[in-house]
Parts: sequence; C-alpha cells; structure tokens
Amino acid sequence: LKEKSEKLYRMIKKKTVELYGPFKAPLYKIQNRSRYQISTNGNREAILNLKKDIEKALTEFKEKNIRVAIDVDPVNLL
Repeated sequence: LKEKSEKLYRMIKKKTVELYGPFKAPLYKIQNRSRYQISTNGNREAILNLKKDIEKALTEFKEKNIRVAIDVDPVNLL
C-alpha cells in the first residue's frame, strides 16, 4: 500500500502547493483496511487546481483493491 500511495503522490506532486506524506493515518487500520494520507498546504485557488489534477490522475491510477478519498476541508485527520 505504501508503494501505491507513493505512486499517487508522484502523479499529483506540484510546485504550487506543499504536499506531505504519504504517511500512515493515525487510525491506520479500520475494518481490516490500511490507510495512508497525503496532506496539502497552499492557497485555496492552488488547492482547487490540485483537486482537478488529482481527479485527472485518478483516471490513470487504476490499482486493484485501492480506494482513494479526497477531503478538501477535513475536520480532523483521523
């Protein structure tokens, strides 16, 4: 899973926003599923542009048994 999350990280890496990770989620296992997170930091416009790039990258990121969720404004990181 770590290798797959690193692959996605490389696909979405941009110079206009800071990306952190991928790292194990604080609650790493939920319902027998492992979780990794990639966090971002940047202005709102750059984040929205990154979201479009992520959506495009996900059309190319076809990995079996991997689900990707995007939370633009998370309340917490759990």
